[in-house]
Amino acid sequence: LAKTLVSNFEYPFKNKDGKVIWYSQNATLITDQDEVLGFHLFSRDITEKKATELALIESERLKFLIMEATTDSITFYDKDLNILMLNSKSGIGLKQTHDKLLNQKCYQAFCQQDKPCEGCEALKAFETGELQIKETLIDEKYLYEFRYYPVKNENNEIIGTVEFGKNITDLREIENALKQSEGNYKNLVEKLPNGVLIHKNNKIVFANYSGAKMLGANSAQEILGADISKFLLADKQLEALDRIKELVDEKKVVYPTEEQYKRLDGNLIDLEVYASEIEYEGGQAYQHVLNDITDRNKVLSEINTYRDGLQELVTERTQELEKQAKRLSDSQKALTFLLEDSNEVRIQLERANLNLSSLNSELESFSYSVSHDLRAPLTRMDGFSKALIEDYGDQVDETANHYLNRIRVSSQHMASLIDDLLNLSRITRQQVVKTNVNITSLSN
Repeated sequence: LAKTLVSNFEYPFKNKDGKVIWYSQNATLITDQDEVLGFHLFSRDITEKKATELALIESERLKFLIMEATTDSITFYDKDLNILMLNSKSGIGLKQTHDKLLNQKCYQAFCQQDKPCEGCEALKAFETGELQIKETLIDEKYLYEFRYYPVKNENNEIIGTVEFGKNITDLREIENALKQSEGNYKNLVEKLPNGVLIHKNNKIVFANYSGAKMLGANSAQEILGADISKFLLADKQLEALDRIKELVDEKKVVYPTEEQYKRLDGNLIDLEVYASEIEYEGGQAYQHVLNDITDRNKVLSEINTYRDGLQELVTERTQELEKQAKRLSDSQKALTFLLEDSNEVRIQLERANLNLSSLNSELESFSYSVSHDLRAPLTRMDGFSKALIEDYGDQVDETANHYLNRIRVSSQHMASLIDDLLNLSRITRQQVVKTNVNITSLSN
């Protein structure tokens, strides 16, 4: 009071209820010829004003904490590109403090030049009212992405631009590694002998060289964008839709099915198809792995023809054998009846022996015929199967090799059965020799 005639004070009081009340007091000296007689004191309740100021301070503090908590740099520019606000992440690589950066032009503070940068994104965002994005390499090793958003007031007027900067160095390295991995995968798929097709929304979006060739195209470009149903037979399209529904509902691989696809030239091709649901270019897609089984089916058809012919031959020979057996049975009955008269029996016996000898000769001839006629197809089946395994075993899958090995084993087994039957027929024609046998020695 001694230094000034008017003084202002702000301080809190606590009333009898314990509530804090802020007062603003104005003190004015009363003097008479430099003699202080007293002073006037004017008090005003500023509790609401103080609460507003404290709330504003708290809001600014929270805003500061939020801006500092983010890993991105945040900078606010007015329409003249003055820096009005920034967090500690702003000004990466600069030696100036943040306080010195405030109220400077962004191009002066960050770029050390006296005019805005050419194509300034902050100005573009202010002028167009649209988001602007740029990428900048900082310190020759850190890649940053900067996004500029226009800021509007309550009247929808653009008053400035806020800049968000994010270090995307690691993200870009990951993206590049992913692109390289995808490139390696595509190169590998291109060299596969199996066809690979990927379709989204029923449109083919990827095909390797083998897949394109199977569908009659010279390159994948000829079938990209084509509807997958174009290559399916009309009566098989509903089945294909059911398999896709099964993929979506059960999230599993549809095990191989044998289907006929229609090539671009209209010809049909037999394919073994593996289908699975995948994610491709950020969306749901379906992958078909194709295996051309046209040659395999042709071989199987020929084998089935041989098998049917063999069955017919066995049936025919069996019927002839039954007829021979019936004639032999009739002869034996006739021989029994002739025994009633010894003289006639002898004559008839000799005749029967001749007939029996003839029958045995015929039976032996039949056995040789059976052995030769049955063995020849079996030998061809075994030989052709062996040739297929040796010449084409590496061109067909494991299942086809398994089928061919089974054909060989079955052929060799049937040849063994024929040998057993021939041995059995010879035993029945051998002379019976009677001799004493020591059963005890056999059991020991």
